[in-house]
Amino acid sequence: MLAEGSRHVTLVLCGVTRCDNASFYVLLGVRQALHHAGGSLSLSGSSTNVRLAFERSPLRQVFPLHDEDDPAA
Repeated sequence: MLAEGSRHVTLVLCGVTRCDNASFYVLLGVRQALHHAGGSLSLSGSSTNVRLAFERSPLRQVFPLHDEDDPAA
């Protein structure tokens, strides 16, 4: 995506059923790459299980989840 010029990326997580520590590390890496390129990473839409994983994680401040229809996403 970066090679194609995308700098601001929104990942829609509605099809994701599980999120563990490895998932958070991948998201951190993507966020860091986008940040270094002057971009950003937003997350929207999620299953109940994924939302709970984010709410319980200390990274919830780094990765706020937005509803799919939220204009802030």
